[in-house]
Amino acid sequence: MRYSQEKRKFGRWTCAAVAALALAVGSCAEGAKAPAMPSEGRPVAAAPARPAAKDLTPDQRKQAYAYLRRAEHHYSEKRYAEAVANYRQLLDEFGESSLADDAQFWIGRIQYEQGAYARSVQSLRLAVENHPGSDLLDEARYWYGRALLAAGQTENAITVLEDLAQSNSDYRRGAEIAVVLAEAHQRQGKTDRAVRWLITALPAYDKDGEKYEEIKRRVQQYILQGEDPREIAALVRRYDTGFPGGIARYRHVELLAAAGDFDAAQEAGKEFLAKLPDHPLHALVERRLRIIESARNVDPLRIGVILPLSGKYKVFGERALRGIELAQQNIHVRGRGKGAKVTFIYRDSGGDPDKAVQAVEELALEENVIGIIGPLLGITAAPAARRAEVLEVPIMTMSQREGLPEIGPYVFRYFMTPRDQARALVRYAIKHRAVRNFGIMYPETALGRNFMMTIWKEVEDAGGWVTAADSYEAGATDFKAPLTRMTGRYYADAREYDRKVRKERAGRAWRDDAIAHIEYSYWKRFHAPKEGEEPDPNAPEAPEWPPREKTWQASVDFDAIFLPDAWNEVVLIAPQLDYNDVLGVEMLGTSAWNDPQLPEKGEKYVEGSVFVDAFFANSIRPRVARFAYAYEQAFGEQATVLEATAHDAASMMGKLLGSRQPPLRRNQLKDALLGVDGMNLLLGKASISETGDAVLPLTLLTVAEDEIVELVLPEEDPLDDLEDSEAPKTAPAEVQ
Repeated sequence: MRYSQEKRKFGRWTCAAVAALALAVGSCAEGAKAPAMPSEGRPVAAAPARPAAKDLTPDQRKQAYAYLRRAEHHYSEKRYAEAVANYRQLLDEFGESSLADDAQFWIGRIQYEQGAYARSVQSLRLAVENHPGSDLLDEARYWYGRALLAAGQTENAITVLEDLAQSNSDYRRGAEIAVVLAEAHQRQGKTDRAVRWLITALPAYDKDGEKYEEIKRRVQQYILQGEDPREIAALVRRYDTGFPGGIARYRHVELLAAAGDFDAAQEAGKEFLAKLPDHPLHALVERRLRIIESARNVDPLRIGVILPLSGKYKVFGERALRGIELAQQNIHVRGRGKGAKVTFIYRDSGGDPDKAVQAVEELALEENVIGIIGPLLGITAAPAARRAEVLEVPIMTMSQREGLPEIGPYVFRYFMTPRDQARALVRYAIKHRAVRNFGIMYPETALGRNFMMTIWKEVEDAGGWVTAADSYEAGATDFKAPLTRMTGRYYADAREYDRKVRKERAGRAWRDDAIAHIEYSYWKRFHAPKEGEEPDPNAPEAPEWPPREKTWQASVDFDAIFLPDAWNEVVLIAPQLDYNDVLGVEMLGTSAWNDPQLPEKGEKYVEGSVFVDAFFANSIRPRVARFAYAYEQAFGEQATVLEATAHDAASMMGKLLGSRQPPLRRNQLKDALLGVDGMNLLLGKASISETGDAVLPLTLLTVAEDEIVELVLPEEDPLDDLEDSEAPKTAPAEVQ
């Protein structure tokens, strides 16, 4: 669904080009038809003489045609296995007859349609080699080539189909061959030949408007997928301003810019604008030229930062700003002369999406930054990321908003996500607490539902089971309903056993109980042994009176319960777990639990609960402790996860730019970010996944003796970073 590192290269601009062309397809000025594909002079092998067919008696012919008719009937009903069986019977009994070529060909065709391409290749090869005089020979050669291509034997497919193209005399079949050959050449990266074959196919469909436009769209698609500038340049020379010269020129500009040949890209772009002023891609090429101008002037030591430094979100922006200022102390530039340093250029979004977009444009086009950090808020991160993607400037957002990295290859996210938290908790519970069955009780909000689905998937991926899940209204204070639903009591009246009990007691069973009670009372009064006498072995059993309705006890079939809500809701839920007989289960939570008031308000009910966060100010890890101390000394308050995350986002980008072999262009920074694997930062060893999301080490926290403490696992050594100097030891000069 998202990009691999290879696919992240040109996705955004390619999509824009496809959209622009889709609006103009069929009405484009590039309407001239190219000449047919030139002959390569490939010799056609002489067909060997066909062996004489064995004469069939009338009875044999009758039986052979019976096999053939049954096979054709089964094929028409898509009963392929039976059709193949009938064709094989014909081959087995009458393999030298004039009907054998039909049977051999159709076996191969059916295997192709079923996706058994390797077997189809074998069958169709026999149809071609063993029946050179067949009236189905060209059809068999065509499908043999298609089967070879489907089986991954691209070069062999090209050989077979190009031989067939030289000898073919059927106009429409020639076009079909050309389309398959185009696909084969495109697989080999030979965009020039692929497009040329498609162009030869176009005239055959000039009266079939739908097919004609489909071939044109495929031409455009192949060109936009082309990765070799030489192949695309050949198309530009061949078709100039005719179809598909315009799309080839556009792609040529893209590839030259991506390779860093900005002079050639600008020249090609200006030529496009001059020769094709009315082309649908004219506006995209103009925009591309502006981006090229910005990219060629980029400062490889300048990073843009977009934060809400005014408005109601100002406090969050200022915290992130402080984290970046502390990170700046440890960003050093190597090998570029004395005084070289990474600088940060700040822009205030004010929490406004339009201002965030404007900030991206200013930083990319005027300040010539090589990359951008921020924004923080989901409402500003998404539009800013979309603009950065268009301008092809790497942007590292710090928001949990869903779908940010999916915007395009230049968009990254440096923040813990619900998936990160769910994965850490599930791994801990399964590996260290031997939990296999999980319950989930979540608020009926977008974030709550997202956490529920994410947790469920992580549990199943780890080999566990979600045995109960339910929701409650956001802001609720009474959680009896979801808890009784999760433990099987809420719907007790609907259970078969309970219905049966009520029915029996409503009828004869009630009378039987009453009679039994009367009989027992009579026996007890007149026949029961007196004190000191032997017990009566025939004494009736004392019945329950009055009969009580069946009540269901809580059935807790989960060993741990996820509560993905804020700490102020959790302190209300925790006591009600005990009250509703949900006892002895592990409570697991998210970073929203990490608040000093959790143990204070939750009291004994949250003792032993486990949750995660990316940062813990009271950590025993030296690197984190140094950062927390430096921050408190500088700003007079305790650091939070926001400062720590901003610190590491700035550190990651800054370290890449300050290295001895730094990225000098924006696309190089994008690739360098994708290559980060285990970079040592404040929060631990961080990586960037192929999706563009940061993979962050999270800290497990628990409540012990009325306070939140770090949970250190047996395999961990919290002092392993004792000699690391990543965290600042003093406050930045600006605030000292």
